Amino acid sequence: MNNNLIHNRHSFYKHTSATIAKTILVSRKLRWSNPSLFNDPFDVPRDICDRVDEDQLSDALVDRLNKLVLKQDLPNPEHHSQATRKLLHAFSKADEAQKQQLIGGFEESRRDPKITSGALKEIRKQWRSMYDDQRILCFTKRWDSASMWDRYSDGHSGALLEFACVDHLDSAWLVAKPVNYTDEPLHFNTTEGFADMMFYDPDYAASKIMEEYTHTKTADWAYEKEWRIASWKRPNEICNYSDYKFHGDELHGITFGALMSDDNKTELTLLVKDQYPHVKLWQAIIEGGRRQLWREFTGCLWQNTSTFRTPDRSSLLGVLTLNLVA
Repeated sequence: MNNNLIHNRHSFYKHTSATIAKTILVSRKLRWSNPSLFNDPFDVPRDICDRVDEDQLSDALVDRLNKLVLKQDLPNPEHHSQATRKLLHAFSKADEAQKQQLIGGFEESRRDPKITSGALKEIRKQWRSMYDDQRILCFTKRWDSASMWDRYSDGHSGALLEFACVDHLDSAWLVAKPVNYTDEPLHFNTTEGFADMMFYDPDYAASKIMEEYTHTKTADWAYEKEWRIASWKRPNEICNYSDYKFHGDELHGITFGALMSDDNKTELTLLVKDQYPHVKLWQAIIEGGRRQLWREFTGCLWQNTSTFRTPDRSSLLGVLTLNLVA
């Protein structure tokens, strides 16, 4: 049993060119990038909370307090700040007349800028100071996407690396989280959402903001089915990326792109046999019926159809391929 695993996935995939695949195999390192290197300009912005209206934040906070007086429905009670716990305890002891008196008092302080105590400015400032220190490793759960092969594996001439989640090695991707794809505003990027955040413990609030901004992309990118591990650069690192070691046993499989050159296949095969003898090699094949199949790669020989890779049964491609080899 994986004690550190926070999801139910056995492994994740990394698309790459053949050249980068060789570099990864030789160095046993994966690149963790700063968001400034991402190809999506809306991904992990340098400035946050841009849709939070500072002039309306006090209003939103008073509205939330009034609702809490009447109905204590703030979720995640274990993460409430000490001040919030005291407020909710006081609200729970109040009778109806006292509750109305509390609401009246909050109404008198509406639009008072002191209520927010510069929280919005401070969190924007902290985010900017932390932005350059962020390091994110990106994986996908898809190995059967033609679009992904074209965009990230050098037009099908690159490779797909599979990394297993190994508990006893404390694989970093044991704690990977899926990217959420939506065109809706981020919760903490709204005035009401930011007001909610102010009732929570600062560490918890900061972690939720971090997670929301680093694991949300627009719906245009949903085909990527991306998973991420977010971290921070180490002391004395000066580049906008970090190359961190992985254990050889974490590399589980490699698929050669359908258009990969024979020379690249030979070089990668020799590297695998020399340094990763446990790793299974696969060959992607493009057929005339507009399907992409995978066969176990054995040099110049092909295994029989029983060695076809079992696709994801939830995909149409998986259904087609399973029918073919059944």
